[in-house]
Amino acid sequence: MKNFFPTKLKINQFSFSDIDTKHLKQVLRVKLNTTITCVYLDHKYLCTITSLDPLIATINEELFVNDFELKKHQLTLFQAVIKPKHFEWILSKANELNLSEFYPIIFARSQGNLKFKHDRLISIAESAAKQSGRVKLCSIHETINFSTMLEHIVNYDLVLVPYETKENILLGDYLNKVSLDRILKVAIIVGPEGGFSSQEIEELQNYKNVQLVTLTKTVLRSETASLYTLAVLIDKILISEKGEDNVK
Repeated sequence: MKNFFPTKLKINQFSFSDIDTKHLKQVLRVKLNTTITCVYLDHKYLCTITSLDPLIATINEELFVNDFELKKHQLTLFQAVIKPKHFEWILSKANELNLSEFYPIIFARSQGNLKFKHDRLISIAESAAKQSGRVKLCSIHETINFSTMLEHIVNYDLVLVPYETKENILLGDYLNKVSLDRILKVAIIVGPEGGFSSQEIEELQNYKNVQLVTLTKTVLRSETASLYTLAVLIDKILISEKGEDNVK
């Protein structure tokens, strides 16, 4: 059952945004007494539709939240702005993979005519969260430039930068060497379709928490690099968290 994210809670009843109202009534064709699940402030509830106009869902009970979310790790993607179709696809799929925060980034080689409506990006992230059963919504930030991004990355324990050269260590090999149980805030920086500029790479290498990694023997597109890196990282984190549970 998909999760829905109501906009307001009044006593024990939820109301919904216009988009969700349209989806529930016109696409799913909910009727009175239809049961749905609602997520509000990281809590999940089993609800019943008790009014159609306006659309109201009344809480029946609070549900146990399954382990859809990472337990203690926070993952951020600093993603280069690329063509809309591919950019929005990254955002959707990254949300399915437990992304915590998403920053659109303008790099030196980014196409300057690409702009995105913030509300649309939030809607895409929310839709992906509904589909994948997530409880926590990914935070979608406004577009920033490379210099502003550098001010943010100092706040992370580890910053992974996919950059294909023979000198860089494979992503999987690097993650096997580090203790992810101690690295809780991780960021991934993925460049544009034209790649990073040499100056951007030089600046990134000045930060001790930045690690350049290679992904495969082939050169990947920006959107492929983002999801490949995130998927490998998630896999290693889940193994780390499972190991901690076994110890407990």
